[in-house]
Amino acid sequence: MPDPSIKPAASPAIKKSRPLDYAPPLTAIERFSRYFPSGGQFVNFLKNLIWVVPLTLLIWIYAEREQTVTLSTEPVSIDVRTNDHNRIVNLRLPRDKNIIVELSGPRMQLDRVRELLRPKPDGDAAVQIYVDPQIVPGVQQLLTLSQINNLPVFKNNGITVKSAQPPYLSVEIDSYERRNVPVKAPPEIAGMLSDQTRFVPDMVEIRAPKLELEKAEAEGSLFVYANLPKREELKTKTGLYAVENVPVYWPKQRENVSLMPLTVSAKLDIKQRDAEYTIPSVPIVKQSTADFDQRYILDYVTGSTITNVGVTGPMEQIELIKKGELKVKARLDISDLLDYKVGAQDRRPLQWELPPGVSLTKETKDRSNWAFRILDRDR
Repeated sequence: MPDPSIKPAASPAIKKSRPLDYAPPLTAIERFSRYFPSGGQFVNFLKNLIWVVPLTLLIWIYAEREQTVTLSTEPVSIDVRTNDHNRIVNLRLPRDKNIIVELSGPRMQLDRVRELLRPKPDGDAAVQIYVDPQIVPGVQQLLTLSQINNLPVFKNNGITVKSAQPPYLSVEIDSYERRNVPVKAPPEIAGMLSDQTRFVPDMVEIRAPKLELEKAEAEGSLFVYANLPKREELKTKTGLYAVENVPVYWPKQRENVSLMPLTVSAKLDIKQRDAEYTIPSVPIVKQSTADFDQRYILDYVTGSTITNVGVTGPMEQIELIKKGELKVKARLDISDLLDYKVGAQDRRPLQWELPPGVSLTKETKDRSNWAFRILDRDR
């Protein structure tokens, strides 16, 4: 057992340890600045911002433009055509050749299509619809939506036509036909030419829509005119006169019409032109029943002569009228009056006796309705 006299050695004194102090305490500003980026970090941030912001904007703009939107009440001018050269199509309805469509698709593509659908400076329609050549001739009703939805202007741009007004297009489909028709002088100068006038060739071939040709044939207007009225020679010449390269035209319809040949030669026989003369006065002769003068008196309210009588006709006839060798007579015929209204004023057109080929001017005809009264002779 241990010796109680032996005491354990005393433990050395343990010194208190001091805390390590590797860095001085931070100031308030230094502690605050720890929450903000350093200058280098800020420079790097600005460098990244230069390309990140534009890229973000481009992505946003692209997403905005690719967003599907719908545009309604968009007007579009249209016209109809055909690839068949032996056919012709005409749009009858709508008459103004405009439809209203509702479009759906990416905003950017819609903006582009809207520009393509604007009216063209040359007046052509913005959209050309080609009608199926297998459709039978006549007036047909075509579904508007099916005719325009697959057009390249919409399909190639990813645009869908959701609706269209009017819902149907009225289209007239016709085929071309050829006919040989005679050449005539136009009505403006036909009266100046004799029956001896000839055209070479006297028949030309016309190519026109079949329906128009049939309609003209039914109306008796299936012929062409020689374009002569503006030639100054017709105002000065008389007798036989030849004209080369005279254009011909169909007065019924000029669109979608072709003629062969386009010109003819004309061998004209120009008649003597009418002359005009004003007769100073013409006495009015009464024509009545045999016993009229025994009981009644004819009172010419506006006079027993008509003055300034205008006549027109061949030069030789007018010269004879001037010399007095031919007479112009005016009669007031009351012989068919059965019940005379004594004292009452009445009117009757004058009856004219004119030399062959001579006629009254319009002004004279307009004032040939003569006023008169029948009076009782015993009063």
